[in-house]
Amino acid sequence: MLAFRRCLDYLSRALACYFMTEAASFRAFPDIIAKMKKSPQVAAALIQAYKRHEDPLAFVLAEGRMSVRNRVAHYEFVSAGCINLTTQAVFLAGGGEELRMPEKFSWVRLSKVLSDRLEYLHTSVDDMIDTFVQAARQDQV
Repeated sequence: MLAFRRCLDYLSRALACYFMTEAASFRAFPDIIAKMKKSPQVAAALIQAYKRHEDPLAFVLAEGRMSVRNRVAHYEFVSAGCINLTTQAVFLAGGGEELRMPEKFSWVRLSKVLSDRLEYLHTSVDDMIDTFVQAARQDQV
């Protein structure tokens, strides 16, 4: 989780270089580049890309509430969940990922939640970079 957020923060720092400014936080990135006078079309495109991924990334961004990432990094231990043993299986419930009790064998596994989030990180980063490249090319024309 910490590496996940760090990746997004590094991305915001790299993209902010285009605007000759600093953006150390991915969460604050749209607000920072929205104020830039240089290349407003590029800024607008990146802000739209950010918004496309804001909800799925909320578990590490969590504006207005404390994210699991902030709890882990700054305040407390967050467990992976409680081990539950049933006649059907052993599974985790609760924890930082708020895994739910399974309903009729539709198990939500911690490994699945984590792999889905990692896949979405790749998708988000790819989209942000592709959006930037396309917008910057049009800005240069």
